[in-house]
Amino acid sequence: MFILPYIMRLYNILGLVGFIFSAIAAGLGASISLSAIGFFPWGLSIVLRGIGWILCSRALNSILYLATGAAVIVLGISSIGSMIFVISILPSFQGTESLSPFFLPAILWALYSLMEFFSYLSLKTRWFRIASTNIVAIAIILVATIPLNIISDGAGIFLVIGSFIIMVISAIFAAVGFSKVSPANP
Repeated sequence: MFILPYIMRLYNILGLVGFIFSAIAAGLGASISLSAIGFFPWGLSIVLRGIGWILCSRALNSILYLATGAAVIVLGISSIGSMIFVISILPSFQGTESLSPFFLPAILWALYSLMEFFSYLSLKTRWFRIASTNIVAIAIILVATIPLNIISDGAGIFLVIGSFIIMVISAIFAAVGFSKVSPANP
């Protein structure tokens, strides 16, 4: 049992570092021109956050955090993979007028981000209440990529940049919140 306190604190470190990488990736995404560089910190953030949520689930005995960790890893990796695929075929994309090639990666990202949103709400700290602003970013990204072509490309880019800024703020507050989670202070 000597090692148990270290494992229990490992989720704090993984969550903190994972959300810092998430903030970096979102900041790079907001710049648009540097967004491709954001794949590396985004991938690291997914692995670290996913494992952090899973370890947190063990420390706090929560199925929600276990499901969140699994969703972050599986859907996060799928989102990155589908985004790389979309970017690689984008120059030759012959989609319909109503279908955004970024819709599938956005849906995958939105699903795991929604799981994190529910986990933030269940943690009930001010840090996670502020981090729950990620729900606004989720809605914006889905509207910007929804296959109905209801907004112009220029407005869509503006919305995406705005959502990335919200993601940076959310990730910073989630990082601080994750560093403070403990069985005594969930």
